[in-house]
Amino acid sequence: MNSSQLMDVLTARWRLAVATLLLVTVCAWAVSWLLPKKYTATAAVLVDSRGVSALGNSTAELSQNGNQQVMATQADLIGSERVARRVVALLNLEAERTMHERWVDETHGEGDAQGFIAQLLLKKLDVKPNRDSNVLNIVFTGGSPTYAMNVANAFARASIDTNLDLKVEPARQFAGWFDERIKTLRRDLEAAQQKLTAYQRQKGLLVGGTGQIDIENAKLAQLNAQLVEIQAARSESNSRQAQARGNARTSPDVMNNGVIATLRGSITVAETNLKQLGTLYGDQHPQVITAREQLGSLKSELEREMQSVARSVTTSNTVNEQREAETHAALAAQKARVLALMNGANDVTVLQRDVESAQRALEAATTRQSQTSLESQVQQTNMYLLSPAVESVIPSHPKILLNTVCGAALGLLLGITLALWRESRNPLVRSAEDLGVVLRLPVLVTLPRANLRSGPPSARRLASRIVPS
Repeated sequence: MNSSQLMDVLTARWRLAVATLLLVTVCAWAVSWLLPKKYTATAAVLVDSRGVSALGNSTAELSQNGNQQVMATQADLIGSERVARRVVALLNLEAERTMHERWVDETHGEGDAQGFIAQLLLKKLDVKPNRDSNVLNIVFTGGSPTYAMNVANAFARASIDTNLDLKVEPARQFAGWFDERIKTLRRDLEAAQQKLTAYQRQKGLLVGGTGQIDIENAKLAQLNAQLVEIQAARSESNSRQAQARGNARTSPDVMNNGVIATLRGSITVAETNLKQLGTLYGDQHPQVITAREQLGSLKSELEREMQSVARSVTTSNTVNEQREAETHAALAAQKARVLALMNGANDVTVLQRDVESAQRALEAATTRQSQTSLESQVQQTNMYLLSPAVESVIPSHPKILLNTVCGAALGLLLGITLALWRESRNPLVRSAEDLGVVLRLPVLVTLPRANLRSGPPSARRLASRIVPS
């Protein structure tokens, strides 16, 4: 069947096609009008993909893929059961009679009513990200415009609050962990300080151990200088003692002694006087004897004085030796004290490092705890309500005009189908082509269609017998 034959069939059976078209269209309109009305509400939220932190620090700009991942994550967050449960709690949907009855009817009162209602809400929720933007549209469809608006706005608020909770919750957990950690670090610091103090008290070390070591080193240097001086004096006194013991007369101490010099002068005078008196009076003269006795007395006194000087030199040497021994002992004791102080200072340094390390750890933990505490109290998130949902006057479902147009298209198609079906059941010859197909002979001549409405009645009757109506 070509297009001209199809047009002939449709022209002949147009009433059936039109009737089918009207019937289907009216049915579609009626069904759409009788179906329960559904209303759609849309709330828009803006997502800041830069991720502004609680302390004002922001991350670097994200790439296109990174931004898409952020938007997809936020869309999944809005459509999560956690957010839906929060919506149920915000709107107190568990207390609604219809929701409660539906939960009891479908689950027989078993399970979690809040989770059941949350799943019902998620089935009617659609999160649509805008193309090439950071705006997410939260679309909810409900039985009334007020209900749809309230649920859409509740989803927006719940998603913002949940996003904030997910951001603040780790900070709160870390803040609690840091509180316990700070207590432990403070106990460690106190223990290290007590250990350092006890060691300093035990070793007799001052807090400034380095200054005390410097003082003791100065004392050690003084003792070394004193020992050198005493050793020099002892060497000199030892030499003088050896000379005094060997030949006291040539000893410098004896020769430089004033008393001995005076006695020697007196002896010289007495010897000169004795020689003169001996020359004048002879050896037995009383004056000569007296002068000889005086000279002997002077020599005896000189000998005694020289022995006294020699003994004084020995005493001085003995004193120098004692001083040297005492200085040696004091120097050894001072060295031992300095070594003990240095060893103690090393231990104190180790203990001080332990104290400083514990102090730094406590300060770092305190700083981090303060930061996490601030972050746990922040009420700022990277999701903002851009535009709340409003009540829709026009229902979104069913779409009467669209359904009517679709019904008309379906009715037209069904009318054409019925017309062709009727034609196939009762085919008629409507053109020369149909006649050639039926007779299987070529058509030689075609006559124009007769006008049955003009001419005499007899001609109209004859024409009606020859030409089909």
